[in-house]
Amino acid sequence: MDTSARIKVSLANPRIYKVNQWVPQRIQILKFHSRSVRIDDAEYGYQVTSEYPKTSQRTVLCGYNTDEFGNELNWKLPENQDLQEGDILIERPDGDLKKGDFPRHKSNTRPIKQKFELCMRNITTGIIRRNVVPKIKVPDGLRRIAKDLFEGGPPGKVHYISLLMVDMDEGIIRLPVGVKFCINVMILTGHNVNEVYKKIEKIIDLNSFPIQTLIVEIEGPDDPFLKRKDLAWEAQFLDLCLPNPKKFPKIPKQDWREIFRHFHHSNFHISELELHEDEFLEIVRDWICCPRKIGSRFGMNSTRISHLMNLVCSDYGAAKGTLVLAGNYQIPYAMIIPVSATAQNELLCYMEKSPFYEQEITKQSEHQQKWQIVLGSFPLGSIQDIVLI
Repeated sequence: MDTSARIKVSLANPRIYKVNQWVPQRIQILKFHSRSVRIDDAEYGYQVTSEYPKTSQRTVLCGYNTDEFGNELNWKLPENQDLQEGDILIERPDGDLKKGDFPRHKSNTRPIKQKFELCMRNITTGIIRRNVVPKIKVPDGLRRIAKDLFEGGPPGKVHYISLLMVDMDEGIIRLPVGVKFCINVMILTGHNVNEVYKKIEKIIDLNSFPIQTLIVEIEGPDDPFLKRKDLAWEAQFLDLCLPNPKKFPKIPKQDWREIFRHFHHSNFHISELELHEDEFLEIVRDWICCPRKIGSRFGMNSTRISHLMNLVCSDYGAAKGTLVLAGNYQIPYAMIIPVSATAQNELLCYMEKSPFYEQEITKQSEHQQKWQIVLGSFPLGSIQDIVLI
């Protein structure tokens, strides 16, 4: 029995529900939003009657956006909600350039959304079903959903989640209390990533660390998430989605070279924003002056890979061509960047397919960035041959 069917049966039968609480959930996709909880192919959400859609591909429990006296309320505002343990308040101050989030048609094209859709490509949509439950308050309903699905059972019970996503739109997200999740991939989108991540850490089982893949939407070079000291321990692979001022005029252009000069995660990739050539060369210079440990790599989506590699080649006299590594593994378009004579590693710059992207780059659609330029630290002597270009 799949997770959705199991949940449906257990909620309908009190006896099965009690048994179900003792058995850990094994879920492919778990998504928390301020108005819904998604589990695999089913979404359990509350929508106020004024916004109830004509067609809905999810299980919708319809609520009211009024208080006990019939006065209309905006449930995104903290003063209209009773905050309890496990609740995460996501609020932007007045005057914030991104208050209210981006227009829907733009935000859906952001790479962070493409990655989430790609992770969900094998998940089917649940059947259309409408359950109208009158006079249910939105926050109380979502809190009850989280409690019914995860809480209860023996102490130390751990639920296994393949993909955990927290969509941090303005409002309040309600996490279950007193539970633990063992996860492989986590995607954090929206606002106040660092503060929300601190709350999520409390429900992640220690055996999950380092998380296989952590995908995070960053708001700027001063985002506190980038200053976390334990990122190397918390995630094996870190994908940072940087804000692109070209696509979103509300975001000012920012200089990233200072933050990446001191950012020493062993394996990370940036997308959405392509760094300026001076910023990229600053990263190369830092990797030469402060050699990274073997296996470290940095990747950046780019439509100007040839130009960037030519700059590196001319600045450092790097040899460019097809590299043959140990085991006859070939990198067709790469270069060896000279490092100090005492270094125990070899620094390579090469082109590689970008993670999570499926669309080819064409002259007509340069925003479809399938390729990335990569800096990689390899063991000394791992290059067996080079065919110069």
